Amino acid sequence: MNDRYYNESYIKYGFVSNLCDPPPPLCVICNQTLSKSSMKSPLLHRHFVTNHGEFKDKPAEFFKSKPENVALETSYELVSLAAKNQASYTAVESLVVPGALITTHKMLDKISENAMKAIVSADTTVRRRIHDMAKDVVEQITENIKFDEKFAIQIYESVALSDEAELFVYIRYFGVKKGAIVDEILGCKQLPEEKIFLKSLTIL
Repeated sequence: MNDRYYNESYIKYGFVSNLCDPPPPLCVICNQTLSKSSMKSPLLHRHFVTNHGEFKDKPAEFFKSKPENVALETSYELVSLAAKNQASYTAVESLVVPGALITTHKMLDKISENAMKAIVSADTTVRRRIHDMAKDVVEQITENIKFDEKFAIQIYESVALSDEAELFVYIRYFGVKKGAIVDEILGCKQLPEEKIFLKSLTIL
């Protein structure tokens, strides 16, 4: 067997194959690409033991899922960025990821470009992940205020760019983990056509 070519057993050292021929070994833990001449069991094992000894007892499935987990985490971060900038659900698929692909293709390498293609960016996925993140934020806030006996809720009506009335609910409480007063948006909902002009209402 030629050690310069990828062998499935290399996954136990945290290395996966790429599309080059012969493919350089890519460490899924630190994302470092070694030289093609390093495609030998002893050299890969040395990198693994020297840099990632804490993972020596992990099964092969742990390393196989690593690239997928990184792609998933990246996808959520891109969705979060789009949501914070009030971009449409299609922005990640039509602009962000294509832009990243162009950048990696022009400035980096084929390996980085192929890794970028693993990011799921369909508008339905973006919509679902935004909802998942919003639900998670509410759950975190709910969990945090359980440690504080007092909190304040403010209900405020605003008008969106589309001239539709929206109801915002803000909450203020003492964040135990941060050790300070925390202000959060607890929720936002579009009001019916018969607008309710609450303006501002604080509940203590």
